[in-house]
Amino acid sequence: MFQYRISKYNPELRDDNQSYTREEWTSYSDIGKNFADGQLTQKEYLKVEKDYMDFIYDFFNAFKIKKVRILKQEPKNIFSKTSFDVDDKWLYTILQKNIREEFWCKFKSEQFEIYMGYDFYLHINSMYNIEEFLKKTAKKHNLYYEKCDL
Repeated sequence: MFQYRISKYNPELRDDNQSYTREEWTSYSDIGKNFADGQLTQKEYLKVEKDYMDFIYDFFNAFKIKKVRILKQEPKNIFSKTSFDVDDKWLYTILQKNIREEFWCKFKSEQFEIYMGYDFYLHINSMYNIEEFLKKTAKKHNLYYEKCDL
């Protein structure tokens, strides 16, 4: 199994312990707070959120993922439906609410598991090495990819 994470964080800004060295916003709830680059505005937040959403849709399209299941969810049983077509308007809403930490869930297709972690990290578990695709697609959406150790 290959594990990756996608984020807005530049890996070059990690120290020897892999800790991120720059103070940055990590959540929708940070809108209005001050950070190294100044105050996080809703406009800036929405731009980055859109980058993540566009990345996810490019990922689904590239690997021809037509349907995803919700594998886990917190709180439990918030969805009466646990399988969604990728073009389903509900999927967009669920992804957005997941990114905004209104709830958490893990999406599963036949080949991948995808979920948002803490601090605005998007995790992808794959049966295949998809490193080159992730590198190119993350860059296209102003994001970074990192390969994670199992």
